[in-house]
Amino acid sequence: MKFRQKYVRWIILGVVAFLICVVPWKKVAQKSSHQTPNNNEETTVKVPVAENRSNIDQNVVADSMNNQSATSEDLPEEQKNIPISSSLPSSDAENQPITVVSDEYPYNIDEDRKIADLTTVDISVGDRLYMTQINDWYMNFKDYADKTVEIEGYFLDMGGKYTFVGRNGPTCPYCTGGYVDFEFQTDQDLSEYISQETWISVVGILREGKSILSNGEIKPFYYIEAMQVDKMDSTGINPISD
Repeated sequence: MKFRQKYVRWIILGVVAFLICVVPWKKVAQKSSHQTPNNNEETTVKVPVAENRSNIDQNVVADSMNNQSATSEDLPEEQKNIPISSSLPSSDAENQPITVVSDEYPYNIDEDRKIADLTTVDISVGDRLYMTQINDWYMNFKDYADKTVEIEGYFLDMGGKYTFVGRNGPTCPYCTGGYVDFEFQTDQDLSEYISQETWISVVGILREGKSILSNGEIKPFYYIEAMQVDKMDSTGINPISD
C-alpha cells in the first residue's frame, strides 16, 4: 500500500509541474492581434496574425442551424409547406469571419529616429534565451514599453502586410509557421530581402499599436518601431532551444 501511495504522489506532482510550465505560455497568444499561433500550416498573413493577427481572422460563429432546424415530421400540419428559410432570420452577417479593418501604428519612425540614441541598447536578444525574452515581451509588455532593443533573426514577410523577425524554435502558441518571432515596422526599403532566407538585425523601440476589427473590437499588438534594419553577412544560431 505504501509503495502504491508513493507512486501516486509522484504522478500528482508531475501533473502539477506540467501545468505550471505549460499554462503561462498559452497566455501569449492573447497578447497581440498580429500574432498567429503555430498550427503547422504554411505561414500566412497574420490577420490578425499579434492574436501574429490570426486568432481573429477566423469564423467565430458556430453553425446554429444544426440546433434550430426542424424536419417536416416535427412541424405542425399547417406549417409543413412553409419553407424553413422564410421562417428564420438571415444570419449572413453573423457568419462573416472577424477580420482586421485597420491597424494603427501611433509613432512616426522618421521623427523618432532623429532623437533616438541607438548607441544605448536596453535589451539585446542574442542566441541564448531568444524564445524566453520574446515571450516575456508579450507577457509583461508594460515592463518593456519604450525600451530600445536589438534582435537578430530571419526576415519574415507576412503577405506583404506585416514584417517580422524570428528564428525557428519549439512549437508554441505565439509561434508562426515554426518561427519564434516579433513584429517590426520600418520605413526602409526591404524589397531585396527574401522572406525566411535573409538574416537581419533590427534595432528599435518596443511599441504598442492597435487593430480595429470588423466586429468593432479593438485589439492591441506589440511591435518594434525599427530605427535601423540591416542585412547580416552571417546567421546566428538557428533553430533556437530556449
